[in-house]
Amino acid sequence: MNTALQEIFDSVWRAMEHAVRDRHDAFHTAMIGTVSAERGPQMRAVTMRQAVRDQRNLCFHTDARAPKVAELQADARIVWLFYDATRKLQIRANGVAVLHVGDELARERWQAAALISRRAYLAPLPPSEVVADAHPNLPANLLHRVPTAEESAAGFDNFCVVVCHLREIEWLFLQSTGHQRARFTWQDEAWQGSWLAP
Repeated sequence: MNTALQEIFDSVWRAMEHAVRDRHDAFHTAMIGTVSAERGPQMRAVTMRQAVRDQRNLCFHTDARAPKVAELQADARIVWLFYDATRKLQIRANGVAVLHVGDELARERWQAAALISRRAYLAPLPPSEVVADAHPNLPANLLHRVPTAEESAAGFDNFCVVVCHLREIEWLFLQSTGHQRARFTWQDEAWQGSWLAP
């Protein structure tokens, strides 16, 4: 990879790693795309929980009962979309997802999760289930407070860590003097970079 492409590639990973730590960073919340056999392409926002360059991984957490989990079980392909309007920067990342429910990695991430975050996994109904009226889908006794560690324990059964192994990253920098675009593809056990027409 030439020097300019390498610098861009390095900056992409630095940006994603920083976004994991900074909840105010535009890349902290990303869009992910999956494929539903019944409904076609599906998009939703997720919070990026980890970016590990040497493993080519991006990670988010979700409810194991959510439709996106079933979609990824049927078709593990996934795409991430990041956009920062201030930096005029878009990053797309494609890969395959591996789901972790009830295993060592899930337990490790669960132990590190804040109690307020664990509360979401105590939802009595699976995400996307049709309900008669608007409802927060939380136990009534936890609507206005954070659960204790003991109370949150039951949510672990619904906790899923989605680890995405990246195969391709596209970088697009928007500027009035002319956009720039590059693609990085994992092949032959290394990242290969190339310029693309924007």
